[in-house]
Amino acid sequence: MVAVPDADTGEAVHAFVVPVAGRTPAHDALRELVARRLGAACVPARITEIAEPPLAPSGKPDKRLLTGGEPSA
Repeated sequence: MVAVPDADTGEAVHAFVVPVAGRTPAHDALRELVARRLGAACVPARITEIAEPPLAPSGKPDKRLLTGGEPSA
């Protein structure tokens, strides 16, 4: 999950999900799960399904590339 600009609130949570092969995640169920485990403030406003996360040189997901920015240094 990353914070992205939002016209209404300034920033909103955007979740990127790598689904299990052959399955489509239920976005409402994902939002409910996040609300139960992390609280309403962490519920993603947007959910995007991706094949695999882009990685930074450190091996961690590259949040800048996920949000359409330049790669992390």
